[in-house]
Amino acid sequence: MWPGPWESWKDVPYEDKNWLFERFHCYFQWEEKWNGVIYSCWERRIAGKILYLLCRV
Repeated sequence: MWPGPWESWKDVPYEDKNWLFERFHCYFQWEEKWNGVIYSCWERRIAGKILYLLCRV
């Protein structure tokens, strides 16, 4: 699931963030007009959890 080794969300390249969001979008569906709002919420949540997620990996 993780396309690269990172220590924090700030280290994740923009392209990889988009790839991870696309994977998230595969599991949950919404209208395209909500992409910006959902991306912002998703990014805030994953940024706070990435250390925990990486430790589990």
